[in-house]
Amino acid sequence: MIVLKWIYILSVLGSVTVSQASEADERVERAAGKSYVFRTLLKRDAVMAECRNGVVFLSGTVSDPGHKLLAENIVEILPGVRRVDNRLQVRGSAFTVEADGWLSVKIKSLLGLHRTVSDASTEVVVVNGIVTLRGQGVSLAQIQAIGEFARDVEGARLVRNEMTLAKSSPVVAGTAEEMIDDASVTAQVKAALLAHHSSSELKVRVETILGVVNLHGVVRDSTQKALVSRLIEDIHGLSKIVNNLTLDGEAANVEK
Repeated sequence: MIVLKWIYILSVLGSVTVSQASEADERVERAAGKSYVFRTLLKRDAVMAECRNGVVFLSGTVSDPGHKLLAENIVEILPGVRRVDNRLQVRGSAFTVEADGWLSVKIKSLLGLHRTVSDASTEVVVVNGIVTLRGQGVSLAQIQAIGEFARDVEGARLVRNEMTLAKSSPVVAGTAEEMIDDASVTAQVKAALLAHHSSSELKVRVETILGVVNLHGVVRDSTQKALVSRLIEDIHGLSKIVNNLTLDGEAANVEK
């Protein structure tokens, strides 16, 4: 009787543990699906996120390698996630990273991360690494920024900016940017720093609290430190940057 009693108790405890794990996994899946990244930036991709005992399995297809990393970035920092198994396949992966098609996709993806240029009607045409930008921007500053961002993507040999100024820009009264979750802000910042050739080699730790982005790590000099802030200052959902990056020499002195 005592043995049977303990078997019953252990079975009940086991079912409670499984139930709790299942609920935690479901919360992770819901959080991923409701995130800004999944709803907006990955909406044209076929991404499935399944969580089992804290391990998230990503499956499906995405349009470019940047989106594959973006999906991983968003789920790995969700509460309750222990590990991410990224099985996403990139459509057209038979092409090389330097191929014109890939370069066009990378530039479009990067522009989508930046709030100041994402609303422009930008057409990106690439032939033998030569990028031609067409379409209309709402201001000369926006058109110039689009050109600068495109030049900072690896593989762009030359950028010809043929964009023109829109005759009038529609204004919608009472329009405000939607609230964006901190995990999505962090994921976008990481994706932008990787997509920009000038910052792709930097190892920057990113933390976001209520839209305030905290940067940690070591950079070469003050110019590079300022560059990191400039490259992410217009990320969707970012309200403020706290740049805690230290200079290479400063880090060495601290260690001494």
